[in-house]
Amino acid sequence: MTLVEVVWSLGIILGIILVSKILGAWLGMSSMIVGMWLTCLAAALVLAGYVYQRRRSVPKCENGICGIDDYEWTGFAKDLGVADYGDVRKCRCGRRYLWTSDKFSIITDDGRLKPYKLRVKRHWFYTWVDDK
Repeated sequence: MTLVEVVWSLGIILGIILVSKILGAWLGMSSMIVGMWLTCLAAALVLAGYVYQRRRSVPKCENGICGIDDYEWTGFAKDLGVADYGDVRKCRCGRRYLWTSDKFSIITDDGRLKPYKLRVKRHWFYTWVDDK
């Protein structure tokens, strides 16, 4: 977790406390009850963000068919002689990919690497863009 994420997390926690105090006084309810509901709402939003990130953690294959559950781990790139680091994944269509932390490359039939997707951070979430 980076410093920015820590500061945002603390800001959200302090914001929930402050808003629960204000709404509790305005509605004539206990601020603990309002805070509980606001915390549940914040947890639901965090869970939705996690599910969104999980679904987009691996890009669709080159044919646009295979998703995250359709990739099979083949082995480490160094053990297979493809690259110095990374994982080799095979999609249901039969195409092999080299997956490093922020890059997804196609392994051609003759063993060369062809750039495919780059993982970039946009706002809070990561997304895959074409690697040109």
